[in-house]
Amino acid sequence: MDRPLVSFIVVNWNGDSYLAECIESILRQNYSRFELIIVDNGSTDKSKVIIENYPQIRLISNLRNLGYGPANNQGIVEAKGEIIAFVNNDVVLNDDWLSNIVTSMLSSKHIGMCAGKTLSYFEKDLIDNTGHLLFWDGLNRGRGRMQKDSGQFDSTNQAFFPSGSACVFRASVLREIGTFDEDFFLYGDDAEMGIRGRLAGWECAFEPKAVAYHRYSASSSPYDPIKFFYVERNRFWVLLKYFPLELILISPIFSFARYLFHFIALLKGKGVSGQFAKSHPSKNLLMLWGQAQFSAWKGLPRFWRKRRLLMKKFKWTRKRFYQCFLPNRIGLRELTFTP
Repeated sequence: MDRPLVSFIVVNWNGDSYLAECIESILRQNYSRFELIIVDNGSTDKSKVIIENYPQIRLISNLRNLGYGPANNQGIVEAKGEIIAFVNNDVVLNDDWLSNIVTSMLSSKHIGMCAGKTLSYFEKDLIDNTGHLLFWDGLNRGRGRMQKDSGQFDSTNQAFFPSGSACVFRASVLREIGTFDEDFFLYGDDAEMGIRGRLAGWECAFEPKAVAYHRYSASSSPYDPIKFFYVERNRFWVLLKYFPLELILISPIFSFARYLFHFIALLKGKGVSGQFAKSHPSKNLLMLWGQAQFSAWKGLPRFWRKRRLLMKKFKWTRKRFYQCFLPNRIGLRELTFTP
């Protein structure tokens, strides 16, 4: 049987300092049946000059930054492959990444998506993610993030959902469940689509031999105010779209606990809050939180309509949500004290 064609989609925005290394790692894959589509989101640096050096690339060029989800959706429309590989422009793949991840993907007809082992580009024995975990109020975080890789996940064959930094989906699954929710613009959109796929009945494989290296949040900054805003806003929209009603109602309790732990971490100079405070005044954090809450609640009617439409279409159950969520929930300390 012929191996399926894979469509790589790379979204780029002003990534000229690392884009070429990403492209080269894709072109070196020992799995030869693939195409490479780059969607450039209005870059003003030398990105397009770099892309022009590779005639095999199909370029979609936008006049402005449309966001991560909309740009990926443009690539999906143009993709010819049976499998879609989403790779961030700040990622470098091992030569056998694609062959390993496709083998895992095709091991069962129930698998609709697959995550690999993504390590830190700068400290290659540190885990960036091995798929994602989810908190009780809709916030997601990479499984194993900042742990030293000693093979602790190598016997694992499943994940809740993959990180959009480097993963694959069946094209048929995306036709069934839909593509990225373009309201998200940036951050959390991979979680939203992954959860949607899981609740629609698809499984997510984890392939530890598919190794990639990620420059964490290189396109913005790991502790950029823009990232803080979108992460906090979009986790609320994930909560509204997919969590059972009882969890939505009690989610403020879990959010309060998370904020409390973040505050303790900030005082100790630990975790995301501690890192943010090193370069931004604490009052900015509070202001951004308020802006994120306002934007999130403003979208409530729209996202409640989306929830009702999706529930009617896929007829998912509370039982399915808890089956996926409970084995893949993240603890407070791991969520707040890990950078």
